[in-house]
Parts: sequence; structure tokens; C-alpha cells
Amino acid sequence: MTARNEALTSRETVAFPETTLTTGNLTLRPFRRADTDDVTMACQDFETQRWLPLPRPYTRASAEWFIATFGPSQRESGAGIVFAIESAGRLAEHGFERVELFAATGNVASQGVAQRVGVVREGVARNAGYVHDGCVDMVLFSLIPDDLQHQMS
Repeated sequence: MTARNEALTSRETVAFPETTLTTGNLTLRPFRRADTDDVTMACQDFETQRWLPLPRPYTRASAEWFIATFGPSQRESGAGIVFAIESAGRLAEHGFERVELFAATGNVASQGVAQRVGVVREGVARNAGYVHDGCVDMVLFSLIPDDLQHQMS
């Protein structure tokens, strides 16, 4: 086995599956080309630009790259999964043991959304995020299978 084959084998074992996750009040799914206009508009929003280190200006081409290149590369490399968020649906079992969400400590709106959909606040990770103004502390939220069991009962 060559080093190249070893690297490919290792990469294949860490890739995340392309999946959709659904609970009673939240759906996480891969982005689609049809989301391009919504992503463009959302990423031009002042508060979104404030809390995420996005390109300025954020163009349609930026959204197309995010949907077609960045999201799939994160999943395929095992670095993470980039989801579009929808509201509705029911629990879908995919075997994930943990889903994490980070929001800057000053981003109260995102923290409120996280709490409303039932993710659990764990604490603050210091200097864990980056925005255009520099490093920021991030609130860590998570969702594990036991949390979903409690939500359904």
C-alpha cells in the first residue's frame, strides 16, 4: 500500500455521510443550488456579517462557492458538516452521537434560536471563534441522543 493509498483510505473513513437530520422542530439538511439566493441575502445581513468572517461584499458567486465547494469539502474531508436549517419534521435516526453549535457570546439572537430548538448550552470556549474584528469567545451548545429522547417524552 502506498502513502497515497493510505491517505485515501484514511480520508474515506473520516468522511461524514450526506444526510438530513430532523427532530420535531428542526431540520438540518445539505444546502441545494435552490438556496443560493437565500444564502446570498442572509450573508449580506449586517448582523450576519458582524458575527461571521464572511467575504465583504458577499456576492451570489460567494454563495455558489459556499454551497457547491465549501460545504461538500468539509463533509468529505471529515472536518464537519455544513447544514441548511429548516423548521418542521420529525426525528430521523442517523447514528450521530453529538451535534455541536457555536455562537459568539455577543450573538444573543443565535443563542436564543439554539435554546428554542432544544440544544443544550454547555459553556463558553474562550477565543474559539473569529469575526472581522478579531477573536471572540463562543458559547458551545450540543445535542446528543438522550436530549432527543427527553424532547419526545
